[in-house]
Amino acid sequence: MAELTAKQQAVLNFIADFVQRHGYQPSLREMAESFGVNHNAIRGHLTTAAHKGKIEILDGGYRSIRFRGDWKKWRTKRAHAHK
Repeated sequence: MAELTAKQQAVLNFIADFVQRHGYQPSLREMAESFGVNHNAIRGHLTTAAHKGKIEILDGGYRSIRFRGDWKKWRTKRAHAHK
């Protein structure tokens, strides 16, 4: 599996932290606002992470993401590049 860039890792960490706090996944807009980017940039990071085998984007769209493998192992603690 290919490694994630720092920004891709930060987006996935954001999702995991958001789910832990709120009980559901953030929208593309919520992620984009948090990172100060366009939602298309977030979509690109998520699509690339899926191609790298780190997540699976389910039929429900970008709010229906499943982490693949042992995500707790590759997830970096609080490594949010945007903060």
